[in-house]
Amino acid sequence: MIGFRDACFLACMHYRGGNRTKTVRGRKIIALIFLPAEGDNFLVYDSLCPYLLFILLLFENQLVKKRGTMTLALEDTNALCRLALQYYEGDGVAEDFDKAFRLFTLAAERGNSNAQFFLGIMHDCGKGAEPDPALAAKWFRLAAEQGDADAQSELGDIYKYGRGVEQDDIEAAKWYRLAADQGFADAQCKLGGMYKKGRGVPQDNIEAVKWYRLAAEQDNPVAQRFLGLACQLGNGVAIDFAEALKWYHGAAALDDALAQYYIGLLYQGGEGIEQDHAEAAKWFRLAADQGEASAMCELASYCYAGEGVGQDFDEAFRLFSLSADQGNCEAQFNLGVMYKNGEGTLQDDAEAIKYYRLAAEQDYAPAMNNLGTIFMEGDGVPQDMDEAEKWFRLAAAQEDEFAQYNLGSMHECGDGERENYEEAVQWYRLSAEQGNADAQFRLGMMYLNGTGVEADEAEAVKYFWLSADQGCEEAQEMLDSMAI
Repeated sequence: MIGFRDACFLACMHYRGGNRTKTVRGRKIIALIFLPAEGDNFLVYDSLCPYLLFILLLFENQLVKKRGTMTLALEDTNALCRLALQYYEGDGVAEDFDKAFRLFTLAAERGNSNAQFFLGIMHDCGKGAEPDPALAAKWFRLAAEQGDADAQSELGDIYKYGRGVEQDDIEAAKWYRLAADQGFADAQCKLGGMYKKGRGVPQDNIEAVKWYRLAAEQDNPVAQRFLGLACQLGNGVAIDFAEALKWYHGAAALDDALAQYYIGLLYQGGEGIEQDHAEAAKWFRLAADQGEASAMCELASYCYAGEGVGQDFDEAFRLFSLSADQGNCEAQFNLGVMYKNGEGTLQDDAEAIKYYRLAAEQDYAPAMNNLGTIFMEGDGVPQDMDEAEKWFRLAAAQEDEFAQYNLGSMHECGDGERENYEEAVQWYRLSAEQGNADAQFRLGMMYLNGTGVEADEAEAVKYFWLSADQGCEEAQEMLDSMAI
């Protein structure tokens, strides 16, 4: 690098000297400038320097006289913005958010909407500056008011989530609509979401589908997925599984993990398509490979059961662990089961309880029931009937048939404090109505013996038959003994 004064002189000579060419150490000087970190001066760099960080402008009509020195006219904000973007993206130069921020600021303060948008992004994400939601909102608004669709969509997000401004769904929908009307696909998709949920606009599934479709036709994968879901469920459009699969496949081809997961669910349930567990497992794996927690859990369940794939407890344990680490309550529950049974890992009651609790704290009823069973039986913990009943009641409140059966059993067979045959009948009935074979058998016995309910042999036989049809041997033995 040469000195500032000499470089300015040489730059002047280069532009004013006609055919004269100035060199330094045998290299031709082309007037290139670089904005420094501090101060008002500009440095001039040798154009062939291998460590040149950046080219700001080729001084075509950009150099002006100021107090006898050379300086840069900054009216060309597009050039400043292009320069800043190269630093921001590391395009041809080392990525440098600080330099990008300073250059974007120069252009933004002179009204360049693209620079204003990027300043909003940088303040929002904390790149080149400390995160500042209020300043992000300011710059997004300035760009949005100039009609910048990207900024309008971002400003919609700002209001939707209340980042740096007071949360306001009406304002969010307004800005999404302005961007959507310009054909901006992300905003069209988000506006569809506002209509779907009735946020800032009247709830309207038909209008939601309209905006999803506009975005989906621009290959927006999120819109394609939501449009597929609308077609699957019949929200705002007639149920059409073929159309749903079409849009899911479009999104899946763009690596949308949730769309891949939804395709897996369709094959798993045989909904609108021939059931195919191997195909379901394929789609679950594609989504799982992108870290989709629900897909990991479904694929792990297949590995555990050996359905659609070969049985593999180790792989099931790995996938359940990854999904559980993301907070998936079903995976946490199943991981607890594997620790309890020593499948794919060493048996560990403490770990089993830990994962049951994690799932139970998310109101996952099967985990609550299993915790209740552990405390009722004193399995790996001191027996605690109060704790057991607490968890059973929490699960039963969610209509968990097993917890309802366990409460019936506690009240039928419990100690004097809990023995309550009438309440036992109530819980057995609730469980039996959900098809629980054990509850059906116990309810049959209650009717047969007149325990907690008026004796009724016909009702007893009815429940014995229901239970026996599900393979309950005790119920079948009762029917045989009654010669029925």
